[in-house]
Amino acid sequence: MSRYAELNPQAAINYFETNVKGKKEGYSAISAIMSSWTKDDPLAALDWCINKKIVMVDSVK
Repeated sequence: MSRYAELNPQAAINYFETNVKGKKEGYSAISAIMSSWTKDDPLAALDWCINKKIVMVDSVK
């Protein structure tokens, strides 16, 4: 997913939204996509997360 997001972040997001169903898979996929996407267009990545209500927290104490 990281490479896919590097080449075409919107296509990677579309793939994620259409095909990734499991929580574990979802976390892994969105983490890979965001890692690449935020390097090129951090505002678009943030906007997508806000609009989709995506919250990623490694741990909460």
